[in-house]
Amino acid sequence: IGGYYLLMKKTEIDKGVLTIGYFGLLVAFVIFRTVMNHQKLAALNLPLNYCRNFMISQVVSLVGLAWFFYTIFAKKFGGS
Repeated sequence: IGGYYLLMKKTEIDKGVLTIGYFGLLVAFVIFRTVMNHQKLAALNLPLNYCRNFMISQVVSLVGLAWFFYTIFAKKFGGS
């Protein structure tokens, strides 16, 4: 977040490019962590019911993230 702020204030880089890059990296990080969590759960050999509930919670989190981005960028990119 600090790097994003500094780049926004101290450089002449287009703010739209910085914003898309920042949020793109944020989404990539969330997806990476989801994959790593799934692999860790598989390695720990936890009960199937726990793993299923955990993955459902990850999907709900990703849907929430997608909705967040939609509400922020819908107007900018021509949505309603």
